[in-house]
Amino acid sequence: MRKLFGKDKAKSETTFKVSNAADEDSNDESLDEMKANFVRKLKRGIDKYKSEGPLASLRSRATCRWQPPSEGWLKLNFDGVARGNPGQAGIGCVVHNWEGKEVASLASLAGINTNNWAELLALVEGLLLCRKLEAKCLDIEGDSAIVVNALRKGSMPNWKLNTLLSKAMDLCKGFDRFIVNHIYREGN
Repeated sequence: MRKLFGKDKAKSETTFKVSNAADEDSNDESLDEMKANFVRKLKRGIDKYKSEGPLASLRSRATCRWQPPSEGWLKLNFDGVARGNPGQAGIGCVVHNWEGKEVASLASLAGINTNNWAELLALVEGLLLCRKLEAKCLDIEGDSAIVVNALRKGSMPNWKLNTLLSKAMDLCKGFDRFIVNHIYREGN
C-alpha cells in the first residue's frame, strides 16, 4: 500500500512523498502528527478568517445600530443618493437630541448629480439646519466614507467638490464642538 502526502513550501507546486507499506509502521506516528498539525492550522485559519475576513465586516454591519449622542449634543445623520452616476439625485438628513427624539429633518430632490455631490449636499443642508437650531455641540454621522474622510482631511479627491466641501467646513466652524464619524448604511 502506498500513501501520498506533504507540500514543498520552497516551491509553489505540490510535491508528494511516497512511502511503501513496509515503511508504514515507522511513518504512522509522523503521519498522525502531520494530520493533527494540519487540522490545528486549518482551525486557526478559519478562526482568523471569521474574525478578520469579509465575514467580520458583515457581522459588524449586521450589529450596527444608531445610538443617540452624548447629553447636551445633537446628532446629524445625512445621506445622499443618485440613481445612476450621474443621475437623479436626492438628499436627506435628520437631527436628534441626546434623548433620541427627532428635532428636525429634511428631504429633497437635488437635480441630476453624482452620488458624492448628493452626499456632500446632504451634509451641507444638514449643517445649515443645525445652525438654525443653534446647536453648540454636534455629532455628525454619514455612510459615505469619502465625504467623512474628506471633511476630516479638508480636501476632496474630486476637485469639483472642493467648493461644497469648503462650505461644509466653514459651517462646522460655527459649532463649539463637533465630531465626524462614519457609520454603515444600516445604522444611518
